[in-house]
Amino acid sequence: MQVSREIIDKLDGFPILFKFGERGTGKSTSMDWFMALFGYQNGNRQSVSKQNTVKSVIRRMTLPRSFPFFLDDYRNQETNSQAPDMTSNILNWYHRIGTAMAKKSTDHQTIETPMKACVVMTGNDKPNDAAVLSRLVILNFNKFLKREELQTVSEVAEHTDRFSEFLGLILQNYETIRGQFFFNLKASQKYLSDQCFEGRTVNNWAIILAGYECVNHLLPGLSSWFQDFESFRSEICSAIRKEQSLHTEHNPIHEFFQSMEHYATQRFDPSSEPPGRYFALDHRHFRIKEFEVVRDHTGAVIYQGPILAIHLTRIIHKDKCDLM
Repeated sequence: MQVSREIIDKLDGFPILFKFGERGTGKSTSMDWFMALFGYQNGNRQSVSKQNTVKSVIRRMTLPRSFPFFLDDYRNQETNSQAPDMTSNILNWYHRIGTAMAKKSTDHQTIETPMKACVVMTGNDKPNDAAVLSRLVILNFNKFLKREELQTVSEVAEHTDRFSEFLGLILQNYETIRGQFFFNLKASQKYLSDQCFEGRTVNNWAIILAGYECVNHLLPGLSSWFQDFESFRSEICSAIRKEQSLHTEHNPIHEFFQSMEHYATQRFDPSSEPPGRYFALDHRHFRIKEFEVVRDHTGAVIYQGPILAIHLTRIIHKDKCDLM
């Protein structure tokens, strides 16, 4: 919260916590007790939809100052045509950059909307943009929470009085915690750099590790949690690498279909002329057989059923090489 403003000055950004998982894994439920920690006892989740536009959400972001802003049910616009593209918004939120929007008046002026809140998001989808992903700390609910544990998540929100005591303890010891946090932050940055992570990955996860270590100084009774801290850090590094491999993994099938989409929607056949121009790849290159038997080199049947054949003979040589 208060420390986040100094982090912005030092690191030029503050990561967005993104809780990702299938429907029913407890993303929104856990958000309720996150909100209870900060005094939102009845929940105050926002979402982007036809009833609640991006502009409406941004206006609500002018209200909190450093306290978390909870955005529920993110949808990726690339997989859901009804969802708005929030790429630029997420980049702005990371850097705490305001958004200019029209005033509710007839003078057609724009005003700068300050955005100083920490952002917590949930979603069944994840953003596909690499720049956005580098600014997220992704908590994968599918992997790290067991279903029997999820049943007890909602019980945490029943103890809001204890949450207020916890916040009071933090405020009473703020200067001590602040000093310890930035000491741990520097040490965590060095540790993650030594693990060969780069850029925002180091900064984003160093914040998480430094905050976790501060709990040990704030609540000594939980010192048993830190007896195997090295194993915890190693587990964090493994989770980061696994998440990164999902983003950078070479998948020739995906590349093939992306190339097909490019030639079918953007690349015109150079032999065609207006007004009858057509794309380099279209229905002329596809044939369907309702039933075909496919055998391996021994003659054994490995598939039987409908077949889609793709003929690339009418695509010029260079394009065909690119497509293949």
